[in-house]
Amino acid sequence: MSENSIVKKTARIVVVEAVPARRMLLADIMRGFGFPAVATVNKPGDLLSHLKASPVDWIIMPLSSEHTVNGMHILKLITTYPSLHKVRVSMLFTMEERIHIPLAFELGLLSCHLTPYNRESMTRSFEQLFERFASNTLDMTLVSAEYLRQALIELRMSKLRLNLESSLSEVYTADTKILMNLAKAQAATGMHEDAISTLNHAELISKSSKVEIDQLRRDFVAKSQEMNANPIEADHLPSIDGGPQIDIDMTAVRPQLPKINLLGLKSVVIIDPDTKTQYLAETLLKDAGITNIAIYSDGTEAWEAMKDQPEPDLILMEWVISGIAGPLLLQRFRQRGFLYVPIVVASSHVKADDMSLVAEMGVSAVIDKPLDQRTFFKSIVTVLQQTRRPHEQVSLEQKIRSLLDSGNHAEAERLWLPYRSDARIPPSAQWQLQAEFAYSYGRYEEACEQASNALQEFPNSLALLNLLGKCLLKLGRYKVA
Repeated sequence: MSENSIVKKTARIVVVEAVPARRMLLADIMRGFGFPAVATVNKPGDLLSHLKASPVDWIIMPLSSEHTVNGMHILKLITTYPSLHKVRVSMLFTMEERIHIPLAFELGLLSCHLTPYNRESMTRSFEQLFERFASNTLDMTLVSAEYLRQALIELRMSKLRLNLESSLSEVYTADTKILMNLAKAQAATGMHEDAISTLNHAELISKSSKVEIDQLRRDFVAKSQEMNANPIEADHLPSIDGGPQIDIDMTAVRPQLPKINLLGLKSVVIIDPDTKTQYLAETLLKDAGITNIAIYSDGTEAWEAMKDQPEPDLILMEWVISGIAGPLLLQRFRQRGFLYVPIVVASSHVKADDMSLVAEMGVSAVIDKPLDQRTFFKSIVTVLQQTRRPHEQVSLEQKIRSLLDSGNHAEAERLWLPYRSDARIPPSAQWQLQAEFAYSYGRYEEACEQASNALQEFPNSLALLNLLGKCLLKLGRYKVA
């Protein structure tokens, strides 16, 4: 199920429920939301036959832990077979079954809803799901994470909650909201100093959240003092969410920023002749916990120093530099094999009319000078979220594309499953590969839709524009192409 199928109400839904009245109620609720294609079956075993016979996007069902085939079996089935990889599941749990919620999300659950219910409560429950889609820009990973977070808090599973937030902070680099959730999870396991450090980093990225961050600091310090006075097990700590206002001197609770690598960058190169820009950029990066920073004043110096070195994680450079000029230096970097490092240009010499050409040359973003802390981090974080891809992902993409080009669809589908299951891979990258699958199979309308989705994230991607153009030509839409 694509995010757009929810927005456009085109998702094909199957409701699984043994009790006829509840089955019809759930189906009626979904039709009331505007989904016309809603089928119903009695039990999970019947669902298997339906999956073989008809395309399905979204399954709504109870866990039914007492059945031979239950909701967990369905989730495992979906993750096992590539042909079902787009199917999403929303599951209903009794209060006694809530203990199974973490495992269900590990298997790919979209959302969880509690029973018993009536029309009003279940309608509101799915309204909240659609609201979460809207607030998380249709990102299914973040939507599922909200449900899992809520369940872990209610079940007092603090360590699992910390694992969840840590994983999200690695995928969604330097996201203020996610960092604040990580800080809350750290505090819930007694890691109050780490929690305060995480909040310091969150404030570094977004000053607009200062009031909320300061309140959380007060809560963390108060809980830390309470723990020191009355030590208790971390998993039994009282909740710090929404605590009362406590009068604490904030100057006493702002420790020095620790050496935690906020952006996850191991090495950064700065190329700029201006010493003030060098100093400011280096200071901002060090504040984010990055220690391996190389600085060069001109293109020739940078090239001679870098040509025999490994690819850095980020290059920040002025466009107008002496020695080897900026555009030529960028070209040499790419020819040298620096294919995946994001290159951010910090310059007042790049005009609006030049942006498309600069992007086509391989520049990830342009930051205007003089550097400003907030826009600097916002631009860097955006670039990293769009371009950071693990090397195994890049290798897997290359293998899949090679298999599609050779017509070996079965092997390409086999490799697609681990690619799709990797939570570090952004949805936009998956949309692009889905579009290439659809094009290879001759499903040009579907390929157009997926390529268009990906283009919303990467509007200057020549590869996506080329793919979309080929699809339109295949569909006979020559003028649009």
